[in-house]
Amino acid sequence: MKQLNFTRKMLHEQRQDVRITRAMRGADCWTDHLLLRCRQSFSIVSRHRNRKAAVKKKLDVQKLYEPKTKETLIVNIANQLEHLPAEENLEKAWANFRDAVYDSASLTLGHTKQQQQERFDTKKEITTLLQEKKEAFTDWINDKYSQVKHDHF
Repeated sequence: MKQLNFTRKMLHEQRQDVRITRAMRGADCWTDHLLLRCRQSFSIVSRHRNRKAAVKKKLDVQKLYEPKTKETLIVNIANQLEHLPAEENLEKAWANFRDAVYDSASLTLGHTKQQQQERFDTKKEITTLLQEKKEAFTDWINDKYSQVKHDHF
């Protein structure tokens, strides 16, 4: 029953796409089978992806350990809040407050810089081990049939 309802729904939705329908007799003239031929028009609609809201950058809060920066931030936030317009709508008031605090903090503290993880290639011990391995491999490749190297590997 579910399949039948789904088929009905699809046919109802696709009825506007059908332009011309013709019934044609097959090669066997004395049968009751007919070939239906339909011309349809289809339009392909691309899906629109939902765009994510812009993520605010992380603030460099490590600078708050410095007393001078901390005092500057307090003064900047106080100045921003003094000039904040009064709103009756709670959502707008919260958005104004949030943006004022974030803007003053980003001006005072700045944003964190992404640090690359330390690569193992830069360490001297690993570099020397890799170089030794590479040299041993090239020696082995250059003379594969050496019995000494065969016993070693």
